[in-house]
Amino acid sequence: MIHVGEKLVKIRGDIQHLSPYPGKVRIVAVTKRFPIEIMAQAAKAGITAFGENRMQEALHKFSQESFPGIERHFIGTLQSNKVQDLLTHFEWFHSLDRLKIAGLIAENLSSINILIQVNTSRETSKHGLNPDTIEPFVDLLSEKTPGLNIKGLMTMGPLTGDTGRIRQSFILLRELRDKLKKRETETFSFDELSMGMTNDYKIALEEGATIIRIGQGLFGPRPEGL
Repeated sequence: MIHVGEKLVKIRGDIQHLSPYPGKVRIVAVTKRFPIEIMAQAAKAGITAFGENRMQEALHKFSQESFPGIERHFIGTLQSNKVQDLLTHFEWFHSLDRLKIAGLIAENLSSINILIQVNTSRETSKHGLNPDTIEPFVDLLSEKTPGLNIKGLMTMGPLTGDTGRIRQSFILLRELRDKLKKRETETFSFDELSMGMTNDYKIALEEGATIIRIGQGLFGPRPEGL
């Protein structure tokens, strides 16, 4: 039996102790490869947002159980042919890093909440914009797709045990957010920082995360297959 409720209480306690503004922090339960039964237990325990990063798996789950009242966050890399699925089934999109995807969302006049993904660790294995290109990217978005509902930035910490490097990647995202505040418009805001997962969310909280993405920290080891 996975005691999601007990783990959720601990994470909420960490938010209260570590975040400079705990009332603003949202927990997204990352449910990749976890079955419907575990998701239902999480919803009953008080989780209000699910995060999926594989579209086909997400659509299969949501066809079985829609989880009314639960926010759906897509946190993976999105193929252009899946944009319509994104807009139909999700309220948040965490990983915008291409103008083509932005244009397809804009064509649909969608008000989905969007976060721009930045590769703050500069690891070649990760998606996201180079930090040096984020400001010109936002300028292009403002010019070509001014109606997008931009809410902030997202990053993934480096895969390392070096907490200094992890912290620096989160500091960089916060500093980029601060630079972008002067580019805010009626539809572009940069209040949200989606950063921190099971192994590094405490550091992310200290550095100002408003969204943390927790999977195994809530549910235990991820099932194989599916």
